[in-house]
Amino acid sequence: MGESRFMDGHADWAKEPGNLASNRLPEAVQEAIQDIPNDYAGENRKKILLVEIAAGGLSLRGHSDEAAIEFPALKVYSKPKPRRR
Repeated sequence: MGESRFMDGHADWAKEPGNLASNRLPEAVQEAIQDIPNDYAGENRKKILLVEIAAGGLSLRGHSDEAAIEFPALKVYSKPKPRRR
């Protein structure tokens, strides 16, 4: 079985020395994201996560009664919109 880590701010957590290594991600990942300022919900957070995800990381985010899983994929599929009758 794999391991999990709780983090209250993913992008901030990823920049702390040793955290990404504890998830078996290369040191180069932290070096690549270190100087990207975290904007907590915008494009910079997305850049940080994409670097991590490309290296094999993933993110699970809770939103009340829903969850979002961000992970590397070969192709992205979106939920189809309901058809109107």
